[in-house]
Amino acid sequence: MSIFKYIDKYTIWIFLILFISDDTVLFGPNANNIFVSFKYAFIIFAFFYFFVKATKQKIGVESLRWLSVMSALILLSAVFSHDFSFGYIYKIVLLCTGLFFTKVVDVHGFMTRYINVMFFISVYAVSFHILGLINHSIIEIFPTVVNSANVHFYNLFISTWPNYSDIIRLFGPFREPGVYQMFVNLALLFCFVVEKELDIKKIFVFVVAIILTYSTTGYIVMAFILVFLVTLNKKKTKFQRRQLYLIEGLVVIGILYLAIYTDLLTSEGIIFDKFENTQRSTTVSRIGSIVCNVQIFLQDPIFGVGLNELEKLFPLFCFRTYGVESYHNTNILLVQFAAHGFLYGLLWSSMILKFFVNFANSTTGKVCLILACLSFCCGENLSWSIIIYILLFYGINKDDYFRQQFYIKRFEA
Repeated sequence: MSIFKYIDKYTIWIFLILFISDDTVLFGPNANNIFVSFKYAFIIFAFFYFFVKATKQKIGVESLRWLSVMSALILLSAVFSHDFSFGYIYKIVLLCTGLFFTKVVDVHGFMTRYINVMFFISVYAVSFHILGLINHSIIEIFPTVVNSANVHFYNLFISTWPNYSDIIRLFGPFREPGVYQMFVNLALLFCFVVEKELDIKKIFVFVVAIILTYSTTGYIVMAFILVFLVTLNKKKTKFQRRQLYLIEGLVVIGILYLAIYTDLLTSEGIIFDKFENTQRSTTVSRIGSIVCNVQIFLQDPIFGVGLNELEKLFPLFCFRTYGVESYHNTNILLVQFAAHGFLYGLLWSSMILKFFVNFANSTTGKVCLILACLSFCCGENLSWSIIIYILLFYGINKDDYFRQQFYIKRFEA
């Protein structure tokens, strides 16, 4: 069956939105400003493209109300923090583009295409990752790209390979393994709620990709998603239950591999060492992204401290609290509260939680997805990703969910 059967213009759009973004090595923290400028040009084009498309549809008063209030709160945080930098307008453009996209592509169409895009990216990334582990000289034939922190990566085009560490984690095309696992975990969740039959090939690739990121947060989110799937198990046919057991078996095999052949799962390994070693910048960034963001939020809980002030204050608060400076503010949910205040943070968090919870048809399932969502938000700060704003507006778009109840009702057969 031809792969082109699964490709249409909106599949390409989703790929481009993921790839030409602040979250990839090539277009995000790239030291080459040509790529960064191209990213901004693409986002402006995407804004106008989906604006024109959306105006031909019924956008809806409720969605426009959410957009207007959130945009106003972003601007108010700029005014009260005396910060009139480009980031505020940029964020509003991303917010608008996310809304316009949801009015052009329904939620089921988005998730189906997103799964296919992430499957393509993950097959490519995992394949080159395995090839590179077998023979590193294959990786060395590719050109290098340097990010804004002067860190070198081999540019594998739809993936990257860091040229600075003995432990090679799977990045995909993204700037951090933690970013990659967030996008892959979304695809994994969509596989369980959209597909009429569990697609073992796709789920296998996604699970392997998450394991190879060596991301603690990624493992936690995946665990909650798999527990959520178990809550739906009693609704499934015998064949589907066998598929579920196979998936769980793959996860167990992956954990055993890490435990037997690496030290990653030991208390000194990079996965669990994050929980207790506050001398590591990655540990401080994770814990500090909770504690310090709350402390910064309390500085101005109404309108927030603003984007630039948050960027300045975060490493200072980390140093004051833990004795280690960290510039990696990774909690996307608490960043909204700290930067733009309580009301904006409340609206943002309610939208993302609604998106996740709408998939569940039981109390246990909802609890699993709330925990998955909160863990997901601890991964990395994706505040500059159009994908996140697409999820937000799907979260409040009740009509789409009412029309797409099949992916819940099929578990009740």
